[in-house]
Amino acid sequence: IDSGSLEIWEGYTNVFITEGDYEEALEQLEQAKALQPQEIGILKAAVYAQWPGHLRDAEKIYTKLIEDYPEDARVYLAKGAFLNKAERYFEANKVIAEGKQMMAALEAERQQK
Repeated sequence: IDSGSLEIWEGYTNVFITEGDYEEALEQLEQAKALQPQEIGILKAAVYAQWPGHLRDAEKIYTKLIEDYPEDARVYLAKGAFLNKAERYFEANKVIAEGKQMMAALEAERQQK
């Protein structure tokens, strides 16, 4: 795939996840050079989140993404969705609120321009 579209790569990796071929999904993401590093990270974490026995790997990636890209609301929202699915609702709500706050601030900044 020669695309910079996060949605296309997400769909592509989901094909492998559905087949239970998590390693191939991760291998294919190594070819996603047109995506931003945090987008690749979000997709990799999503693969690990669905791979039985790899929830900790997913959480580590999400945490690292927030450390590396603290200004990108998407990484907060992705981690929040992961935590919510893991039934860690308090943590999920906190992380999602941070992401939403960032998005609101960005929107307000755009409107001022």
